[in-house]
Amino acid sequence: MILFQIRIFLSLSRLGGLKFENDFLKINRRFWNRHFFLAGFLKTFVAELNSFLT
Repeated sequence: MILFQIRIFLSLSRLGGLKFENDFLKINRRFWNRHFFLAGFLKTFVAELNSFLT
């Protein structure tokens, strides 16, 4: 999923150039931080659940 998003981002930045890339990063920085935080939280939650069940 994350690799797919990175591939989309790279193709978009190739189309729009550096200015678009900078704007995209500025707009989405808060979203990406939340996204990676949730991904890490879910990963640790699943690991804890697995160790609890086994």
